[in-house]
Amino acid sequence: LGLGPVVVGGLSMGGYVAFEICRRHPERVAGLILAATRAGADSDEGKAGRDAAAAQAQDEGVEPVVEGMLPKLLAPGTYEDNPDLVEFVRTMMLQTSVDGMIGALAAMRDRPDSTPDLAGFDIPALVIHGQDDQLIPVSEAQATAAALPEAELVILADAGHLPNLEQPDAFDDAVRGYLEQFYGD
Repeated sequence: LGLGPVVVGGLSMGGYVAFEICRRHPERVAGLILAATRAGADSDEGKAGRDAAAAQAQDEGVEPVVEGMLPKLLAPGTYEDNPDLVEFVRTMMLQTSVDGMIGALAAMRDRPDSTPDLAGFDIPALVIHGQDDQLIPVSEAQATAAALPEAELVILADAGHLPNLEQPDAFDDAVRGYLEQFYGD
């Protein structure tokens, strides 16, 4: 497309893709946005959990996996305060095919540890994380931001693993503020 270096961003699994882009094509990346993601690889326990979820999806379809995962995705208050968002997320997840779910689980299980690479990502970075993320502790976002040479960390209150959906205005404000250094107002 003839584009110069661009800002690459990813949320959750998208963060794993962003890490890989930075490793493979650092000359194409001007900045990095990491939301609700982690640099580390899965532990043995995490890998076993992904394998169990893939087997469940293969045997029973995506619905039981979705129903097991959904309570962990959002901040506890979101389930009471925003039932429409909970239903939106459930519906979106239920639209995943069995093959797509199994493939995503395998890709996450097998991803490399990006922690050793963070110091080499010498570009402006924004790390956004939900204070109430039940899947990835805030401490991991803090460690990622600390390991990056030039990172800003934004922790969003009343948000879990989907801060862009739970706190869209605060999320957008953080992203827009970060992007101003590249694109102006």
